[in-house]
Amino acid sequence: DRPRTPEELHAHFLELASRTEKGLTYVWPVPRGAESVHLVCISDVHLQDPLCRVDILEKLRDWIGERPAERFLIGGDLFNLATKTSVGSVGERTARLDEIIEYADWFFKPIWKQCIGVGRGNHDGRVDRYQDVGWNPVSDLCTRATARANGKYVINYLGYAKHVALRISHQTYRLYYHHGKGAAATPGGRLNALRDVVQTTTSDLV
Repeated sequence: DRPRTPEELHAHFLELASRTEKGLTYVWPVPRGAESVHLVCISDVHLQDPLCRVDILEKLRDWIGERPAERFLIGGDLFNLATKTSVGSVGERTARLDEIIEYADWFFKPIWKQCIGVGRGNHDGRVDRYQDVGWNPVSDLCTRATARANGKYVINYLGYAKHVALRISHQTYRLYYHHGKGAAATPGGRLNALRDVVQTTTSDLV
């Protein structure tokens, strides 16, 4: 391809600068008579890891399912992927990739209709990061679950970070979801990593 002219590059840069970040608006109906609702944030489940406590997750899933007014959000690392060149061991996998995506859809099916969205974490993104294939299992899962719902609900893919407007009855709350950054080993390190996100975000809830 021929090099672009300065004028063409300028037009390209102006187009990039004019783009606005898209957020998600989620309408959260509150049942009549309900005094409160709860947002349950689930993160770092790490399915496929032999230490994953699915028994605890199942109790939480059933708790959410028994309370139709509640909603939940999966904040990344639902899967525990590893490649031969990534961090982690492929030898610790307890299931194949195609099996685990199908399993996650089956497991959350009873409460998918209560899901605000599913985010991608660094573990979820290893296949794309290390193999450069332009694919991640979380987006695949959301597409699959939405298709199987036959128009009853949509499972939103949140990516690594997303702005969400929660419309709860007559109130709107601004939520900023972020999977997190910097593998902090201490409570202070985690707080500092979170502070970096909070200081650059205008939201009611991070």
